[in-house]
Amino acid sequence: MLSNNCGDASGLSLAQDQQQLVLELLAPAADIVGFEHAPADDAEQAQLTAALSRVQQADTLFSLPEAAACRLIDSQLVEEDAHAHELDEHTVADHHDHAHEGADEHAHHGSEHAADHEHHEHHEHHDEHGHNDVLVQYRYQCRQPQALNSLSTSLFEQFPSLTRVELQGIVPAGQIAGTLTAEQPAFSW
Repeated sequence: MLSNNCGDASGLSLAQDQQQLVLELLAPAADIVGFEHAPADDAEQAQLTAALSRVQQADTLFSLPEAAACRLIDSQLVEEDAHAHELDEHTVADHHDHAHEGADEHAHHGSEHAADHEHHEHHEHHDEHGHNDVLVQYRYQCRQPQALNSLSTSLFEQFPSLTRVELQGIVPAGQIAGTLTAEQPAFSW
């Protein structure tokens, strides 16, 4: 799989499974950090450290309905490795479904092998073109999940290089999709 990292393409995946909500932000390092290469000096290292710290501050970046009573459990930077793109492609809901559908177990294992193969192709693309992405996962516990029907973000204020974020998700009502921008930083479902 070749990365769909075309300039400013960023994605936010959302999966709600009962009281658990998982968000995953995948964005070009250039938009989050200001550059995609390894830090060349102490100033760039400090810039990298500060940006990676900011992008993990979920309470600053995302707003959920107060009535849903969502509490951040954790946020973590996911290493850019073979599992990073699998996480992007397989949401919590997918894993939940596989756990209850034994018939799909063999098919899922085959898809993992395909994902591993595709990832090797991505690494070659990564090495040739020097693109780096930042992948961060945010996990919430929501006491009133039925009230979870919207999300707004300050990503565009915190990271001005971001121009749009493609939102895709799975909620109890079905699949959702939309585009978040500085002019339209909220989405309801």
